[in-house]
Amino acid sequence: MKKINIIFWMLLSIAFLKPSYARTYTLEQLLNLGLKNNPLITASKHALQAGKYGEKAAHSQMGPKLTSKYIFLQKDKAPTLNGVQIGDKHLWIFELNLHQPLFTGTYLLNSYQKAKIQKEQLSQQIKKVRLEIAFQIKQTYFNLLKGKALVKSISKSIERLQNHLKVIENFYKLGLKPKIEVLQAKTELAKTEQQIIEAKNFVSTQKALLATLANLSEEPEVKDTTNLEYIPFLLSLAKCQQEALKNRPEIFIAQKSIEVAEKEEKMAKSAFFPQIGADATYYRYGTDPDVKGTPYEPPSKWEVSIGAKWVLFESGSTMFKVKQAKQNIYRLKSIYHDLKNKIKLEVKTAYLNLQSAKQSILATKKALAEAKETFLLATARYEANLGSNTDVLDAQAKLTEAESKYISALANYNIALANLQKSMGQEEIIQ
Repeated sequence: MKKINIIFWMLLSIAFLKPSYARTYTLEQLLNLGLKNNPLITASKHALQAGKYGEKAAHSQMGPKLTSKYIFLQKDKAPTLNGVQIGDKHLWIFELNLHQPLFTGTYLLNSYQKAKIQKEQLSQQIKKVRLEIAFQIKQTYFNLLKGKALVKSISKSIERLQNHLKVIENFYKLGLKPKIEVLQAKTELAKTEQQIIEAKNFVSTQKALLATLANLSEEPEVKDTTNLEYIPFLLSLAKCQQEALKNRPEIFIAQKSIEVAEKEEKMAKSAFFPQIGADATYYRYGTDPDVKGTPYEPPSKWEVSIGAKWVLFESGSTMFKVKQAKQNIYRLKSIYHDLKNKIKLEVKTAYLNLQSAKQSILATKKALAEAKETFLLATARYEANLGSNTDVLDAQAKLTEAESKYISALANYNIALANLQKSMGQEEIIQ
């Protein structure tokens, strides 16, 4: 029994001491998680649900309304006729009323249609939030790949510097090189080791940001085999702008804002018309709170009526409200026109940035090839005792810089592509 207990506790200890590994995600998985779990997405969904209830509330205003009223009436004296009392000095009244609006100058109809349009706006607001979240996830993902690539690049630089330092130290021991060259190589190695610390910190920051965007409990990891790639983009600027004007939620929201304003104008105009409604009312009277009748009146009665109320003069208030609503329509139409121009400009800027990023890839790739060749030549010349230590260190620094610029160019291109997608109203991944 004692042996069994020992084995049990050993197994339990191993289970607790077992190292945990961060789960590996693809960009598509991170997008799916972020677009499902991000708190801003959840908040937008609650706003849409509130809009649906608002639509139902506006629709219910067109139905019947049941109200009750309980009154205690105290008069200064009991009513009399020729000196004979015909009523009570105080009275309890219970009233139950059922009201059905029949015609409100289309106020209730337009109020319902306005709520319905606002609900549609909220559905597009979700899309707007999704586009922003999708872009932020893509941007952070590519920055993470950039950081991991920089860590690999700097690690190779450290390895190159360490190998070069060994060569210098061997030359120094043989008396072929001065000590200052050893110190110079060590200084350059220390600088590069500091760079890798900064690069690793950048990677950790991007992981934390991805976890926040995707609402993950732990920092995500991406596969080490995942590399930054150049993905050709073939659409023309005109086609991109056309897609943006068709897909951007801001366009839809602006269009619906104009429709809402038009409904508000009709609601303001409804005050020019009579308000017609039907009422069915049941009354109970009594000298006591239980309203069981009085000596002068029956305990209950009911009545049905159809009435119309028409405000004939209001010092121009309705007319000014209509004019105010009309000006608001003009304002929103101007904003809509300006929005289309701004979206086209936004797409053009994103498109040109993508083209610029593409050219940077070509330029930095060429510079990287030249830097590699220069470093190999400088190293070979130094080992043959034909070149200087400064030549090797300069070539190494330029090679590291060229690798960094090429990696950054690839990351910037992918981020620029994601930004162009966002400006076009697209959240999916281009592959």
